[in-house]
Amino acid sequence: MPSLAASLARLVRAGTRKPGLSGAASIPRIEAYATVAPDRQRLAAFRDVCAAPPGPYTPLTWPYALVTPLHLHIISAREFPLPALGLVHVREQIVQTRPIPADAELCFRCRVEGHRPHRRGVEFDLTTEVCLAPGAAVVWRSTTTALARDRDSRRRATTPTIPTAVSASGERWSVTEDTGRRYARVSRNFDPIHLHTLTSRWFGFRRPIVHGMWTVARSVSALHRDAAPPVRLDVRFRSPLFLPGEVVFSAHGEPGRRAFAVSPAWGGRPHLEGELVRL
Repeated sequence: MPSLAASLARLVRAGTRKPGLSGAASIPRIEAYATVAPDRQRLAAFRDVCAAPPGPYTPLTWPYALVTPLHLHIISAREFPLPALGLVHVREQIVQTRPIPADAELCFRCRVEGHRPHRRGVEFDLTTEVCLAPGAAVVWRSTTTALARDRDSRRRATTPTIPTAVSASGERWSVTEDTGRRYARVSRNFDPIHLHTLTSRWFGFRRPIVHGMWTVARSVSALHRDAAPPVRLDVRFRSPLFLPGEVVFSAHGEPGRRAFAVSPAWGGRPHLEGELVRL
């Protein structure tokens, strides 16, 4: 994997000084590759923090927990024109075609190219593909959609207010204050907004917020019988989950197509909404 420290150093040096996009310019094609050896201790820690059941195969979102250094390597590259600080993860799609053995070596390929205009800035996709051997068929693919907000929308942005409404019904989870730090150790995503009240306040959050992909992984754990490949997962992130927090997981639908949501325990705007479809 690329050096996480080197990527973070480039991000800090660049800050918000990247030129952005103007005229007909777009994000150029940037790629990164890595081969990752199996790590049973790290996988066990992932299962523990995400409540994933044990088994001979990896959970659906496990490859995403390994890919942070590659994503940071791409968005911190000199050729990447957008300020990486402040990017917002808005959607995620994962497609897995076959089970991945827990002891398998994983070959990663990540790329970014192009963008889409958005009313609040610019959207782009980071595509990640995983094979079980160099040159082999892709068994896992994710599309990470991020939003780079323009300066005006960043100034207008405020912490969402979640209204108190009727109590949500479903499976209740207590998300502890250390969940962000535990998931950060597994995923190597040490964004300060996830770690501690003091560091999250530097970026305008009154309390740390959990990684969105932890919430996705925890939801997949709750739906594990429906998450066996071949499967497609689509998720839209709606509002931050502050730590510690009480949330409710709800799901409905028929076997082979399950819609789900994670919402504040007291009701209000969901933290995320998603769908899991057997292919």
